[in-house]
Amino acid sequence: MSKILKIILGISGTICGIFLLIVIGLNIYFQINYSDFYTMAKKNLKFLV
Repeated sequence: MSKILKIILGISGTICGIFLLIVIGLNIYFQINYSDFYTMAKKNLKFLV
């Protein structure tokens, strides 16, 4: 019984860890892309004005 519980806890812990890594990675990725997008938008606005 305790072995099954340990396996379930291990699997759920691993899934939680992977999920956290994905969330953090996406957060960083979007922050970088958002800043690039912002600078591009500013440049384009300068061209338009």
